[in-house]
Amino acid sequence: MCHRYLSPILLLLFLFSPKIIGPIRLGDIVVLFLIPFIPRFEASKTEKAFSVVLLVVSITTLWSFASGTNTRGLASALTIARFLELAVLYRLSHNADVGILKITSALAVAFLFIYGAYEFAEVRIFGGEEFDRCFNLGLFQGESNHVAGAVVILTALFPQIAFVSLGVIAFSGSRIALVALVAVVSRTFLVERRYREFFLFILLLLLLASLMSPIARARWMNPLPAYTYAGPHVDRTTAWKIAIDEAPILTGVGLGARPSSVYESCYVLLYAESGIAGIVSFIALLVMIAAAFPALGIALTILSFTTNSLLIAKIAGPAAIILGALKMPDIKEVSSSVEIPTPARGKSVDMMCKP
Repeated sequence: MCHRYLSPILLLLFLFSPKIIGPIRLGDIVVLFLIPFIPRFEASKTEKAFSVVLLVVSITTLWSFASGTNTRGLASALTIARFLELAVLYRLSHNADVGILKITSALAVAFLFIYGAYEFAEVRIFGGEEFDRCFNLGLFQGESNHVAGAVVILTALFPQIAFVSLGVIAFSGSRIALVALVAVVSRTFLVERRYREFFLFILLLLLLASLMSPIARARWMNPLPAYTYAGPHVDRTTAWKIAIDEAPILTGVGLGARPSSVYESCYVLLYAESGIAGIVSFIALLVMIAAAFPALGIALTILSFTTNSLLIAKIAGPAAIILGALKMPDIKEVSSSVEIPTPARGKSVDMMCKP
């Protein structure tokens, strides 16, 4: 299989593959058969940074089993497997064609927009039911936030799809994704001085907000809902305090030791389950990504408020594919590779610029 087509195929696979056994997707299984196609490991600074994260969470998780603080073996194994899967996706995409990836991203978001409109019309308009979130039925089965997060990542790569992406996220009702999309679009349009497009984007945002049903508006405007910790319903800050207080500072309690719904924040999750080293290494990786690709760094940082951005293939998969396909360079390599043309001997710069 040619590598230039592999990244787009994997992207579509992870956006649309269904769950087959619990949290395991069809795309997760397919990755196993694609491992022989992995390009040679190049040990760039980015890959080294990701390797550090993987090493830290693996060591702390093994320690949690040895010390008896973690008894959820299968959940921990699946969590570490997801980290390994991201590394595989990154390397598989390393020789991909970026142009094909952009076209595939645009087609994927266009499909999601059409599907979201269909699901909204079928349930809300023709079915007469009060339904404020799409991508919770049919192909996706309760994955509104996951779909919206993937769309934000694709928009960070290909900002021309921002207007359609806004429609997809409006259907999903994901507030975190909406904040991430607005931040990515604002940064991209304002830095590139595309003021007219930015103004049109804000107008469309206000229009969609005014046209949304009262139920959907209430979901977006109301305080964030309470989440569960070990059964009883408590507020989010209480859940975070309990999770952090119970975790050993250096090693945490091990990946997968608690249900991911406890955290709803990968920063809290990584500290609680892998200690100081886990959260510091992850933030360092985010800083490296943001330095090379600011829009994608912003998207990942905001989406990382939820555990979905780190552990769910529908979001983390596309991010790994994009980074691999873009062959993320080191910052020093970018600055040193920029060549400034010098005028030929005996000719001035003005003469060289004339047609």
